[in-house]
Amino acid sequence: MSATVKIESLVFTDLSKFSQEVKKRDLGVDVGALLTFTGNYVKELPEGLIMKIVDYDDDPTKIMIFFKKTNLAYSCKPVSREELEVYEDVLAKPYGLTTVIGLILLTQAVESFKRKRDKLVEMYKALEMNFDENAHREITRQYQEYYDRLEDLSDLLLKLEERGIPQVETNIASFDYSILLAEVNSLFDRAKMRIGMLKELHFEYEMRISRQLNQRVEVLSDVVKRLTAITVVLMVPNIIAGHFGMNFRFMPELDIPWVYPAVVIAQIIISVTILLIFRKKGWF
Repeated sequence: MSATVKIESLVFTDLSKFSQEVKKRDLGVDVGALLTFTGNYVKELPEGLIMKIVDYDDDPTKIMIFFKKTNLAYSCKPVSREELEVYEDVLAKPYGLTTVIGLILLTQAVESFKRKRDKLVEMYKALEMNFDENAHREITRQYQEYYDRLEDLSDLLLKLEERGIPQVETNIASFDYSILLAEVNSLFDRAKMRIGMLKELHFEYEMRISRQLNQRVEVLSDVVKRLTAITVVLMVPNIIAGHFGMNFRFMPELDIPWVYPAVVIAQIIISVTILLIFRKKGWF
């Protein structure tokens, strides 16, 4: 790599300084408008390339503006000279510098996706230990967003490989770009698997809640049966007692000596009979 190349004047870590430099060089690029795009963005120009990458860093945007005579990039994480020197052979080739810068910034993006994956896995394990409906919705939302961003990043890497953009010439670093794409696809597949596992976890939760509800309904039904049986058992004595409690003037049975013990015995026999019937039915 040429000793005259100053990394700090090529890759900016301050977005405002980067924007000022773009404006000063009159590149015709609206950085503000570029930032309004929510996903990744690639635009080929007659003399260069504009590329935006979205990752999961504190400042999730990386921007590369590569022209024949002017090369500028922005990333919240700096690019060191040591990182560039690893690709010394690639740097010696035409567009080698911009190709390596692109590779490093894309690698930074993939690393941020790995860190996000680790956080999501921790959240999933916590949910698995203690399921919460609100937490499940939030994790599912984050995983879906993560999945969509990975798909977008995978598409971007495929475009770089297939379209042969000179400013990011993947052919001269094909091995490294292939590894990067393989890592993204691996993260993509794992995210898809986790989304499926989240659906299964929610289904298991619903089944568990349904079983608990059925058990409560069974307990309540058993209580209702017992209360109904008790009511029927006590109903007959109440009817008889109500009969003899009526204040009619002529009630001849009141004058018969054996009627009272007969009524008591009849009450006992009827109540025990009803009780035995209900026990046979399993209500007691």
